[in-house]
Amino acid sequence: MDRFSQQQTRDAVSSTVNALNDLGFTVFDQHKDIGGEFMAEKAIQSMSECHRVIIILTSEYIKDNWSVFSLQQSFMKMIDSGRKVIFILVPGIKEFIKQEGNEDETCRMIDRAIKLNDSILWSDNKHFNKNKFRLMLEKAMPKIRPNHKKPKECDTVSVAEKTCMA
Repeated sequence: MDRFSQQQTRDAVSSTVNALNDLGFTVFDQHKDIGGEFMAEKAIQSMSECHRVIIILTSEYIKDNWSVFSLQQSFMKMIDSGRKVIFILVPGIKEFIKQEGNEDETCRMIDRAIKLNDSILWSDNKHFNKNKFRLMLEKAMPKIRPNHKKPKECDTVSVAEKTCMA
C-alpha cells in the first residue's frame, strides 16, 4: 500500500472513530483491543457483542485475506442476529469493486453486501462535509438514550498498518 493510501485510510478511520465517540458510542478496534495468539476467536466473540460492524472499505481491505474472513464473519453475525454492517467507502472503491467484480467472487459478495446495508461515502477532499458524514453515521447507528450505558460498537477496520476495519 502506498503512503497516500495509508494516510487516506488513517484519516477515514480517525474521522469515523471521532464521530462515533462524539455520538456516545464505544468503539472496539480489533487491532488495538485484541492481542495474543487467539486473535481470530476473540475478534469473532467481540463482533457478536457489537451493535454494528463498521468496515472502512479500501482496495487493500478487499485484497487482505484476514479482512475478508472478518467481513464474512460479520455477515454471518448480521444474519444470525439481525444486526447491520455499515460500510465507509473511500474514493475510488466503487469503481474498483465494479472492475474486479467481473472475475472476483469477493468483490461480487461485497457489492451485494453494500446494497443490503448502509454505506457512507468518505473523502479526504478539503471540501468534504464532516458534519454531513457524522449525520449519516448517526442515522445508520442504533438509537440510544444519552444517559444509558453506551453500547459496544464494533469497528473492525485496521486502524494501524494493515488498514483493515473488519
